[in-house]
Amino acid sequence: MIAHEAVAFIAGIVAGAITARMAPSRRLSHATALALTIISATVLATALAKPPVHALFPGWYPYALALFSGVGAFGGGALVSGWVQEP
Repeated sequence: MIAHEAVAFIAGIVAGAITARMAPSRRLSHATALALTIISATVLATALAKPPVHALFPGWYPYALALFSGVGAFGGGALVSGWVQEP
């Protein structure tokens, strides 16, 4: 479980950094929009699909992964926004 959480968080950081770097302006806003999209889409898909509870993963686990990914995306955007001057 910890490895999955770490991979989701790192993937979120990379996605947020790429999104912020590609944004023409307001880099952190674009990364925040990505983070909110990741969280809302994953939570909605998980709630609608109602996956069966696995013996190794509790029922709240997909929601935690969505949160880790979203926070990672925001963090990656914040890192890039701090490193690159706004045009």
